[in-house]
Amino acid sequence: MLTEKNLQDIEECGARQFTEEETCIIADVSEKEYECNPEARRRYRRGMLKAQFEVRETVRKMAAEGVPQMVKIFQSYIDRIEFPEE
Repeated sequence: MLTEKNLQDIEECGARQFTEEETCIIADVSEKEYECNPEARRRYRRGMLKAQFEVRETVRKMAAEGVPQMVKIFQSYIDRIEFPEE
Protein backbone atom coordinates (compact mmCIF):
# COMPACT_ATOMS: atom_id res chain seq x y z
CA MET A 1 0.00 0.00 0.00
CA LEU A 2 1.35 3.40 -0.98
CA THR A 3 1.53 6.14 1.61
CA GLU A 4 0.78 9.80 1.06
CA LYS A 5 4.56 10.37 1.18
CA ASN A 6 5.03 7.86 -1.67
CA LEU A 7 2.33 9.63 -3.68
CA GLN A 8 3.88 13.04 -3.05
CA ASP A 9 7.28 11.72 -4.17
CA ILE A 10 5.69 10.27 -7.30
CA GLU A 11 4.00 13.58 -8.13
CA GLU A 12 7.22 15.52 -7.56
CA CYS A 13 9.13 13.13 -9.83
CA GLY A 14 6.50 13.62 -12.52
CA ALA A 15 6.95 17.39 -12.19
CA ARG A 16 10.68 16.96 -12.67
CA GLN A 17 10.15 14.78 -15.75
CA PHE A 18 11.71 11.62 -14.32
CA THR A 19 10.78 8.38 -16.09
CA GLU A 20 8.33 6.08 -14.37
CA GLU A 21 11.15 3.62 -13.65
CA GLU A 22 13.28 6.35 -12.04
CA THR A 23 10.22 7.56 -10.13
CA CYS A 24 9.68 4.13 -8.60
CA ILE A 25 13.28 4.01 -7.43
CA ILE A 26 13.14 7.50 -5.92
CA ALA A 27 9.73 6.93 -4.30
CA ASP A 28 10.87 3.52 -3.05
CA VAL A 29 7.96 1.60 -4.57
CA SER A 30 7.98 -1.41 -6.86
CA GLU A 31 7.08 -0.90 -10.49
CA LYS A 32 4.25 -3.42 -10.09
CA GLU A 33 2.89 -1.52 -7.09
CA TYR A 34 3.02 1.70 -9.10
CA GLU A 35 1.46 0.20 -12.22
CA CYS A 36 -1.43 -1.34 -10.28
CA ASN A 37 -2.26 1.85 -8.42
CA PRO A 38 -4.45 4.28 -10.39
CA GLU A 39 -3.86 7.08 -7.86
CA ALA A 40 -0.08 6.76 -8.23
CA ARG A 41 -0.34 6.98 -12.00
CA ARG A 42 -2.71 9.96 -11.73
CA ARG A 43 -0.34 11.75 -9.37
CA TYR A 44 2.62 11.13 -11.71
CA ARG A 45 0.66 12.60 -14.62
CA ARG A 46 -0.52 15.49 -12.44
CA GLY A 47 3.09 16.32 -11.61
CA MET A 48 4.00 16.32 -15.28
CA LEU A 49 1.08 18.61 -16.12
CA LYS A 50 1.90 21.01 -13.29
CA ALA A 51 5.41 21.40 -14.68
CA GLN A 52 4.02 22.04 -18.15
CA PHE A 53 1.65 24.59 -16.64
CA GLU A 54 4.57 26.48 -15.11
CA VAL A 55 6.49 26.49 -18.39
CA ARG A 56 3.45 27.68 -20.34
CA GLU A 57 2.78 30.40 -17.79
CA THR A 58 6.33 31.66 -18.26
CA VAL A 59 5.89 31.55 -22.04
CA ARG A 60 2.57 33.41 -21.75
CA LYS A 61 4.07 36.17 -19.61
CA MET A 62 7.06 36.58 -21.92
CA ALA A 63 4.79 36.61 -24.99
CA ALA A 64 2.69 39.34 -23.37
CA GLU A 65 5.91 41.31 -22.90
CA GLY A 66 6.52 40.99 -26.64
CA VAL A 67 9.40 38.49 -26.73
CA PRO A 68 9.17 37.30 -30.37
CA GLN A 69 10.23 33.69 -29.77
CA MET A 70 7.71 33.36 -26.94
CA VAL A 71 4.92 34.87 -29.05
CA LYS A 72 5.59 32.18 -31.65
CA ILE A 73 5.60 29.39 -29.04
CA PHE A 74 2.44 30.73 -27.39
CA GLN A 75 0.73 30.92 -30.78
CA SER A 76 1.63 27.25 -31.37
CA TYR A 77 -0.21 26.39 -28.13
CA ILE A 78 -3.28 28.28 -29.33
CA ASP A 79 -3.15 26.63 -32.76
CA ARG A 80 -3.41 23.17 -31.17
CA ILE A 81 -6.68 23.97 -29.42
CA GLU A 82 -9.80 22.78 -31.18
CA PHE A 83 -12.83 24.89 -30.41
CA PRO A 84 -16.24 23.18 -30.59
CA GLU A 85 -18.68 24.50 -33.12
CA GLU A 86 -21.63 26.36 -31.67
